[in-house]
Amino acid sequence: MCADLHWMKRSVEMSELDRPYPRDQTYTTPEENIHVRMLLRVSIPVESGNAAAKNGTLGSTVERILADLKPEAAYFFVDDNGNRAGAMIFDMKDSSELPAIAEPWFLAFGAKVSFRPVMNPQDLAKAGPSISSAVKQYLG
Repeated sequence: MCADLHWMKRSVEMSELDRPYPRDQTYTTPEENIHVRMLLRVSIPVESGNAAAKNGTLGSTVERILADLKPEAAYFFVDDNGNRAGAMIFDMKDSSELPAIAEPWFLAFGAKVSFRPVMNPQDLAKAGPSISSAVKQYLG
């Protein structure tokens, strides 16, 4: 294997991006309560949003989706492309939940969605030792 690809293989084998982390950053088995705080961003195209608004289902559909998601917080705004948009913070226990979270937005509105793991100030404070360790290892 060429040297350029060796690091990639190692990073994929050792990737921690695919594993959810508990908030206290300790290792837990899959059977334990593992979750990660996620940011869901939703962008509803103008045409489908207008159609839902016109037939009176925009608000009730969003409410139904949010009732299933049970977000910690939800905010709505106009995105940079002029579409109706929302940002929701929620806890995800397993990546297999992604379709159940995204599909209602796809099916109801033809929306675009994106997911990002996020931290609150308490999560960031707990990450302090990991940051210090990375600094020592990579910046010497």
